[in-house]
Amino acid sequence: MAVVIVGARRSVKTSWLRSHARTLIEKGLAKEKVCYLNFFESVEGITIPLIEKAYYEMYPGFLNDNDVWFLLDEVQNVENWGPGVSILMDRHPCHVIITGSSAKYLSVDIANEMRGRARAYSFYPLSFPEFVRFTGVCINDHNGMYTIQEQNILSNMFSKYLGRGSYPALSSVEEESLKNMVLNDYFDLAYSRDIVNYSILC
Repeated sequence: MAVVIVGARRSVKTSWLRSHARTLIEKGLAKEKVCYLNFFESVEGITIPLIEKAYYEMYPGFLNDNDVWFLLDEVQNVENWGPGVSILMDRHPCHVIITGSSAKYLSVDIANEMRGRARAYSFYPLSFPEFVRFTGVCINDHNGMYTIQEQNILSNMFSKYLGRGSYPALSSVEEESLKNMVLNDYFDLAYSRDIVNYSILC
């Protein structure tokens, strides 16, 4: 089954996918066995079968290798990607991880597109504990009991969390005007491309 990562924009889906590719290679997998492609913009004429053909023509020795990974970012921009991924998995014992924008697909849509051949996982912005760790603050959890100093640090961090939002890119932004500009950009993207576009598709 393919693994599908869905979620809000800027919730580090792409960063996670690239990090996973690096981890596979660092663990000893030959870099030729990791096929990472991003489709941030629609590319006319590109299909999954075409990518499959090009890859296995380059590496014919991997035709039946079960350690080949296809990491496909923003796959919703590829025409008929669902059937294409299904055919790819039918022909080769490969691993497939794909990300999809919530502008066009929610987890139920992924399930329909892949006809039950995918597991969908949702990525979200940072929770407060994640925000604290992400900003490099180290707080020891003594079964929920904190010192006065730790309580003050957490209180200060929570004010920042509420003020900056929970997106990773904003975790270290101090300048108010820059923070507001980034948040406005995120809002415009979410409203115009996700909410409006998905309503039209429905």
